[in-house]
Amino acid sequence: MNELNALISRNLKLLRASRKMTQEKLAEAAGISKNYVAEIETGRKYPSPHVYLSMSKALSVPPYYLLFDDHEQTQPPTPEPPEVAARRREILIREVVRLVDDYLPGEPL
Repeated sequence: MNELNALISRNLKLLRASRKMTQEKLAEAAGISKNYVAEIETGRKYPSPHVYLSMSKALSVPPYYLLFDDHEQTQPPTPEPPEVAARRREILIREVVRLVDDYLPGEPL
C-alpha cells in the first residue's frame, strides 16, 4: 500500500469512528457495499475518485480532509445553525460599516 492510500484508509476509518458511523451506514450513505468500505479501510482496495467523493460527502467533510496527514483527526468545523450564522453576519456587517465610517467620515455608504 502506498503512502497516499494508507493515509486515506486511516483517515476514513478514524473519521467514520469519530462520527459513530458503522461501515454499513457509511456504505449506505456513499452508495457502496459494506465489504468495499472494509477493504478500503484495511488497504486491500483503493477508492475510485467517484467513490472517494461519495465517501467524503457521506462523512460531511470536504474531499481534501481525507488527505490530512498532520492532525489527530479532529472534527472539521461543524456548520452553525442558520440563526447563529445570520446573527454573525449582522454583527460583521455592522462592524464593517463602523470601520468604513471611521475611515471615511462623512462618506455615505
